[in-house]
Amino acid sequence: MHKVKGNIILEDPLPNTTHISDLVFYQGPLVTLKESGGEKYVWVWVDVNDVCNRWGVFKTTDEKVSGWREKEFVFDFISEAVEEGPVYFFNTDLDGNFVAAWDASLEELIEY
Repeated sequence: MHKVKGNIILEDPLPNTTHISDLVFYQGPLVTLKESGGEKYVWVWVDVNDVCNRWGVFKTTDEKVSGWREKEFVFDFISEAVEEGPVYFFNTDLDGNFVAAWDASLEELIEY
């Protein structure tokens, strides 16, 4: 996996996350909509190794997700789906449990 530039976060910054829907699925979820603390977040699968999946995670709204859906979730338009707020990289184990997170920028997510 690529090295992430942000600060590591060892406690889940989005606890009690609930799954809303998989927006893009191909042999597993690639883009997923989840909710935490009344806010919606898009989780974009970006990397994997033998023990973890890595996700780029950003805050969004229903309207922004709908606009991105109209563009078929093409990654070139991802910035249009981002609501002002934090951007993270999350590592989850292969069962989906939190391992670690890093604070990140939208630019780093796009370049990943």
